[in-house]
Amino acid sequence: MVLVAILIGGFGGVVLHRPHTLIYAFAILRLFTDIAILFPEYNPDEPPRWMIKLFGAGITEAWHRKRARERSFAEESEIPLPR
Repeated sequence: MVLVAILIGGFGGVVLHRPHTLIYAFAILRLFTDIAILFPEYNPDEPPRWMIKLFGAGITEAWHRKRARERSFAEESEIPLPR
């Protein structure tokens, strides 16, 4: 995030002759990340329908195996899963 703010700020400062662009870019990106952190993690038990259509029905089995591995790892590490 900081690198993106520096790139945007450098562009705004050098090309557009606006020296405060770095501060504005950093503030906007910081606000965006603060808001994005508030949303819950999207990790459903079933794969999305578009993914099944795109990759076929075999993706469902792989999805369930991956979720089982995540659950076993979380239990071993005593990490609470969302939900």
